[in-house]
Amino acid sequence: MKSVKPLACVFLAVILTGCGGLKVPKWVPFTGSNQPAEPQPVPPVAVQLPVRDGRMIAPEKLANGGTVMLVPFRAGEHVIASQELDKIAFRMMQGIAIPLRDNRPYFEIVINSEEGAAPDFLIDGYFTRKRESADILSRWFFLRKKRILSVEGKLMDARTREVLATFEDGLVTQDADQDFLQLGFDIGRNIGEFINENINTEP
Repeated sequence: MKSVKPLACVFLAVILTGCGGLKVPKWVPFTGSNQPAEPQPVPPVAVQLPVRDGRMIAPEKLANGGTVMLVPFRAGEHVIASQELDKIAFRMMQGIAIPLRDNRPYFEIVINSEEGAAPDFLIDGYFTRKRESADILSRWFFLRKKRILSVEGKLMDARTREVLATFEDGLVTQDADQDFLQLGFDIGRNIGEFINENINTEP
């Protein structure tokens, strides 16, 4: 038998000792979980009511339209009455009138100070919150003040005072272009759209 050369023995020893530190990867069976996760479908966006909270009690009584008298909203328990609030109430009545006047079933809109035929319906309510404030961070970083306006009210049969619908709505903004007059108008429009969208116009 031929003897193994010393240099070959040294080389073989280095190979064998060096392999002891190598980590052999484990064999992992292929499964579906090895694949990249498929994109999940985007959940549908929740449909939002025109108002924050509303309940239509007797929509059938509004199906033929009629005359709606708008009573200017008044200061509620935690709101201070002022000339500014009166102006906001007027802008809110303008907002209410647009959806009711321009969509079927058509309504004639009157203000409670106007003289004329007795109305069929009344819309009345209160301001529940009117606030303009800035927190500590806003003062430090010169951020815009936050404006908050909210209301609650009801739609009634003018003759019997039966409540046909109730609603609550409110808006918050830090947009410099949206003052309280604009918030009042937008809330009023929300109320008008809520009433119009929930009227049963089918015979």
